[in-house]
Amino acid sequence: MIFCNTYILSALYTAAEKAGRHEEAGMIARISPIAWRHINLRGRFEFQKQAYFDIAEIIRVLDEKTDWQKLKETEEPPEQVPYFTFSGG
Repeated sequence: MIFCNTYILSALYTAAEKAGRHEEAGMIARISPIAWRHINLRGRFEFQKQAYFDIAEIIRVLDEKTDWQKLKETEEPPEQVPYFTFSGG
């Protein structure tokens, strides 16, 4: 989870910096990759199977739908449904 979160945060940070959104990049830089509230830990995880998820699509959706201007540094983000879960099937 930490690697995946770090990868996503790094991509969001890089996109914000390249677009000149430096305040947004600063907010992203302060987000901990240890967070797990957006992941359904009660899901079923099967690591033997080759599961595919499009991390580029996850990053694109997060970048497009997150309104960083509404989030203040001292506020917690609103409770959300997990962005993605892993499940076998």
